[in-house]
Amino acid sequence: MHPFPRNPATLVFIAFMVVADARSIHSLDEHVSDYDEYRNVLEVNVSTVGIDLTTHVKRTVKNDVGRWILGQPQWQEECSSGSGKTLCRTIVRTTNTFGEVETETTASGRMSAKRDMQPCHIARRS
Repeated sequence: MHPFPRNPATLVFIAFMVVADARSIHSLDEHVSDYDEYRNVLEVNVSTVGIDLTTHVKRTVKNDVGRWILGQPQWQEECSSGSGKTLCRTIVRTTNTFGEVETETTASGRMSAKRDMQPCHIARRS
């Protein structure tokens, strides 16, 4: 059971997933440790029951209440741990007033990349 009601407009991690391999089926244990007033998940730990695998996600989101554009990830760090090793990836985004992604920077260990996003406008026929 989740500590808060689900909001269909918000990306929420699935509390129970089935992961199948050649030998058995495992379930995921999810613990949401922080969320904002609009129920956007800000920090979550997910571990695979019976396997040495844990994922920790921490993020900040932008909520533009005036335009009702909620839950836009601005910064996110994802770290996966298993077998005594941890790998992390950080994503930083900027958005415009319409909620469109303008830039995105990704860093993972020794690698990083920055992309300038160009919005795609589709002309509508009347």
